[in-house]
Amino acid sequence: MQKEILTVEYCKKEIAPPYRNSFQPIHLVNCILAAVGAFLLGAFFAGLSGENGKMVVTIFSIVGCLPLLIYLYIQFTAPRDAKEREERVAKRELIFVEDVLEKAYQESPGGKHQTMVYILKFRDHGKYVIPGGQHYTWSELYSMSGYGIYNTAVSGDTFYLAVWKEDPRQTPILVYNAKFFELCEEGTKPRSGKSWRDSVNLE
Repeated sequence: MQKEILTVEYCKKEIAPPYRNSFQPIHLVNCILAAVGAFLLGAFFAGLSGENGKMVVTIFSIVGCLPLLIYLYIQFTAPRDAKEREERVAKRELIFVEDVLEKAYQESPGGKHQTMVYILKFRDHGKYVIPGGQHYTWSELYSMSGYGIYNTAVSGDTFYLAVWKEDPRQTPILVYNAKFFELCEEGTKPRSGKSWRDSVNLE
């Protein structure tokens, strides 16, 4: 079975992924229409309010502009926040340690509509709660969901645990099963070979 090459660079990209612009013109148009609609509605009620007309228009205009201001704030600050996070991660030293999986299990956080939490318990580094969402998105062979990581983990498997070097507790940030990943400081990603995703549930 072909393994994917794992490097510190790939891992850091997973911790602080590049910013993806989520701007959609329709959202901006909707915010502008909401602001205009609020102003017109305020002007209508102002005609019924007599002396308090200006105050009514002002209140409606402020309320109507809030969605637009919030949307613009997010669009301007998101790239900056992503860049700052990427720079912080780049400055810290990330290392990998090996550990053996003792068991993988599920826990219910409680609540009627709560999703199941998947946990990996390691011999020397305690438990790791698998975050939701898609993992290893940089990998051409083994990108998988949190359930996929849990479903393919077997007691006794060796894992590479990514930890910050300055962390005395060596708390795992990300985990990679050595069945599918080969640790290499320098190397080229495999770009050919048969994937095993057809025989294992990764969703």
